[in-house]
Amino acid sequence: MKSFVWEVGYVTFLGKEQQRPPIQQWLKPLFPYELYIINNYPNGSIGLEIQGHNQLQDLGAYLSLCQQFKGDGPFLLINDTLFTNHIAWIWKYFIKLWLKQNFNQFDVNSIWGDIRTPSNPPKELPYHYLASWIFVIPNKTVLSTFSNQLYHAIHDASKYPLSASYQSYLTNFLNGNVLRGWHKIVHESKKNQKKKCYIVEHKLNKLLLESKLQLHSLQDANSTLGLFIRTIERINTRIIYIKNYLQYSLQNKSFPSYGKSLRE
Repeated sequence: MKSFVWEVGYVTFLGKEQQRPPIQQWLKPLFPYELYIINNYPNGSIGLEIQGHNQLQDLGAYLSLCQQFKGDGPFLLINDTLFTNHIAWIWKYFIKLWLKQNFNQFDVNSIWGDIRTPSNPPKELPYHYLASWIFVIPNKTVLSTFSNQLYHAIHDASKYPLSASYQSYLTNFLNGNVLRGWHKIVHESKKNQKKKCYIVEHKLNKLLLESKLQLHSLQDANSTLGLFIRTIERINTRIIYIKNYLQYSLQNKSFPSYGKSLRE
């Protein structure tokens, strides 16, 4: 069997003095790899980290990482929410199962990751799409398509008018509440930045589907466990929201209203 050396692009946002999550230890049991790290924190890079610009957060960094990759694949793009918003060891297990099922079969026209399936989505949002925190890309041809479509999503997304239903969807999601939506409570400038990221994420997925790429879930390797973990991670995200909500309230000595814009 041919042994593949994976090229891994990892995006983080940490100051120089902050502790780094153990990405190398997480990768080591999976496969041989060459690691590229972009740190989007202003002047935060240390060692071999590449200083990022934080334009469109992880998505802008992914485009830079695609340009760093030199081989024929496979490739992994991932960000540090693996360690903050997800159960890292379970996702390692999902990738191990995926490798058993797909080892030595990387000539497919597909991308794997964390599939989301919104209910009654507006036309701008695919019925199923890959969340932008993890992408498994099997070969150079698919990487080229991914990179090209990411470029177009970043540079062309602002050219298309957004429907009222999509605007409403984004507003509701970014304002969040205890049941659903974004888990952070921030001022409007940061909300607007995150809104651009979501628009690009959704546009990227539409372009990938239009390019006839197949989008798959890494959790398909064990769908029952995948459903359970998705539920646990959703609960964890809501707990993070509640903590952020209480922290905001204590700092500002007032409680923000659900569904309304929050300003600092």
